[in-house]
Amino acid sequence: MDQLIAQQPEIFNFNESSGSGQYRVTSSGRYYVGLIKNLEAQGLCGGFDGEELQIKSSNSFSDQYHVLTSAFMMRRGQGSYRTTCAPAVFPTPPPPFPPNNGCSLPGSLEITCDHELREQYHADIDRALDKVARDDPGNFDFNNVQPGTDWYAIKDADRFFDQMVKAMISFGYCSRFDGEELVVKKSNDFSEHYDIFAGEGYIRRGPGSYRSSCFPAAF
Repeated sequence: MDQLIAQQPEIFNFNESSGSGQYRVTSSGRYYVGLIKNLEAQGLCGGFDGEELQIKSSNSFSDQYHVLTSAFMMRRGQGSYRTTCAPAVFPTPPPPFPPNNGCSLPGSLEITCDHELREQYHADIDRALDKVARDDPGNFDFNNVQPGTDWYAIKDADRFFDQMVKAMISFGYCSRFDGEELVVKKSNDFSEHYDIFAGEGYIRRGPGSYRSSCFPAAF
């Protein structure tokens, strides 16, 4: 933890703490991935099961630590230790890599996903929405908008998502539709996930379309 604070001070809010050295974490994804990398640099194996940090030096046992509170505050010391499992409970067989639509980057699987305070790709998502509407106007009813918004109706959702993926690829991204959200990345460090389809059949754009970031990238 101390090493990560020195390496990535930008992911901590040093003005808020719950005790000595227990600061607010502003990027839980980078926090867990950073801790695992630092443990592995010490010759240990690290993992994350979606709730607790996992650590082992052999397959005979692993320790579980709860190192982040529900308020996104670091948790240190004996209070972070939860249990020991024998034999070690990780790694479990990884799922197959999802399709990457010809992306030149190798496949990637996420360790953790959460909502970041600042998304990085939102402007290009909105730019892609404008491009798709301009290039394929027949797939939209611009006279039918969701009340209180400028979100116009989509006629063919599958066609819409296919065009959005292609638009993001044309902007230099890797992109795919995972069945619910548009996923984009420029490296395997992380991916961002956007819900650009409102349930009533309209596009969704603006701040509410961003959902989460996954570390490493989720495809």
